[in-house]
Amino acid sequence: MSKNIVIITEKPEISRHILPVAVELNPSSNITFVHTLAIGLYDFKYPRNLKMHDFPIILKPQWKPRNLEGNACKPHQMIKGELVAMNLTIQQVFANADKIIFALPPDRTGIHAFQVLLSQCCSEVVLNQRIQAVVFHTLSAKDIKSAFERNDSTEDAWFINGYKEAEAKKHFDYNFNVNSAVIFGEVLTTVGVDRSKFILSKYGLVILYYLRSVKQILDGELLSRMCNKWVGTGKYQGGNVGSVISRWEIIHQMIDVGLVKYDGRYLKLAEKGELFLSKLHPDCCDLDLPFRLDLWFNEGLTSIPKIDKYIRTLFGKQKRLFNKI
Repeated sequence: MSKNIVIITEKPEISRHILPVAVELNPSSNITFVHTLAIGLYDFKYPRNLKMHDFPIILKPQWKPRNLEGNACKPHQMIKGELVAMNLTIQQVFANADKIIFALPPDRTGIHAFQVLLSQCCSEVVLNQRIQAVVFHTLSAKDIKSAFERNDSTEDAWFINGYKEAEAKKHFDYNFNVNSAVIFGEVLTTVGVDRSKFILSKYGLVILYYLRSVKQILDGELLSRMCNKWVGTGKYQGGNVGSVISRWEIIHQMIDVGLVKYDGRYLKLAEKGELFLSKLHPDCCDLDLPFRLDLWFNEGLTSIPKIDKYIRTLFGKQKRLFNKI
């Protein structure tokens, strides 16, 4: 009897390299690929109808499917030797799965996308079972086959540590955004920013303060500084702000809502951005936040009390200041 194997990868291009090896090692199985598209198939679901008196607040992250289009986000199966997008829901694929395989980058981003996907589509039994992990560093058939044969799993230390880091990260990001949407959102409204589709993120705030300090900067130079060259106040060296995927998106969103000006080369704080920062509590300026987050995320779940204290303190100060205005 053939087995239904589900392999979770980042994108179809990678699945096409895995497919022939997977078929060779599992010749009688039905193999389906699910792609997380790097950012994950699920996004934060934020609470509605919370009032200012509810804040600052700490909540458990909630999720909703991302609004994705195109064949890449559909499950893929082999048809006549080719990988083809299928009109199946991901829930249908997992419901019929006899075996699930992790084949994503072995970092907290890949592990985060994997865990959220399974938490939304699978039972607790599946979430708590050992799942094979196929970790390779090149796309050669030899490397991929060796990864299958090693039989790594989600019970290995690298995965468990990455999972704890991912949990800490999503806890911070979700709760920062929930509080930002209302507390910073009220301030954004007073300076004329349309906040209907915009939430100021943790790194968005850092970049606004940085732009105020440098007056203006070339777009490429800012992106370079955000990538392994962040120095903050100078206490630390070589930090990252955002990821390869998110860096320009962070900046672009603030251009769209009028907080940042961009002439095609130079970036600088717009008048609305200047006015917004002038209405914030001085302690909202934390250029060393990227380094702080690295330390907390590396500590994993033990950092949750520190994260909660930081968020409550930051947004508590801003709320009290706003109420006085």
